[in-house]
Amino acid sequence: MKLETDADLRNALHDLYLALFDARQTSPDDFSDGRVTTILTAIMGIENSGWRVIGITKEALGLLATVDFNKNKLSRRLCRGHQVDRIQTTRLLFHRDKAMGLEEFFRVFLANDQTVIMLNEQNRTTPFPSFVEINNPNGELFPNGSLMSWKHRAKEREYLRQLHSSLLEEGKSLKGSYVAGSEILELENEFHALIKSRLEEFGLSLPEVLPHLEGLKATKQKPAWFNVDGMYGGFSYYIKRSKGHVNLVVESWSRVAEGSGQRHLITRNSTELIEEGFV
Repeated sequence: MKLETDADLRNALHDLYLALFDARQTSPDDFSDGRVTTILTAIMGIENSGWRVIGITKEALGLLATVDFNKNKLSRRLCRGHQVDRIQTTRLLFHRDKAMGLEEFFRVFLANDQTVIMLNEQNRTTPFPSFVEINNPNGELFPNGSLMSWKHRAKEREYLRQLHSSLLEEGKSLKGSYVAGSEILELENEFHALIKSRLEEFGLSLPEVLPHLEGLKATKQKPAWFNVDGMYGGFSYYIKRSKGHVNLVVESWSRVAEGSGQRHLITRNSTELIEEGFV
């Protein structure tokens, strides 16, 4: 990995660290931990280097398995989460009287820069989720693309495909998460199709961002809500479990269209209208 082997790059990046360290020492109020973390992330986010992937959660692997391990079909669903929070790394590097030398800087930074591919919501929870190890000592797999994303090419897909297969052959207790991941994705596709159909009834365009179901904890008593501009209403939805399967109940309406209320039951392969005419 270039951050370990490229002397010119290492010297250049260390010089930037020293400049940032001096700036923080001179103007601490203007260089808070959060701001320094943002700058450091931009500085160290070299294409093909940094954010080395060392594992993947079984939930993320299961979800990828439903789309033949093609990350591009899971827009905004996955991320790389740092085992050590980036702001903790900032504090190690900057909460000190004297800046680190080059070797110490890279030793600390690279040790803390290891990441795990996971669902977005897993990156917002504690403790850090358990994961399946990925053999990637030189960072050749899943390298940086854009700053917050990674390259997911044919060889990454094949690696994950073989990892998934080998885990199943070894009898690892991952089946439940795979089934859940598949069900959630299929429910979501049906849900999005329903939203599109209902909005067409009201002459409205489909929003760019649609609700995701992964990690949804909504109940009948406390449903989730998806508001749509111009609809004067929206979509209320919650999970309903039945005979080991996960279903979704969706209510939708417009307050300015009398009798527009509809209730649908969504399974992994069908959407059934079960009540209408309310509101």
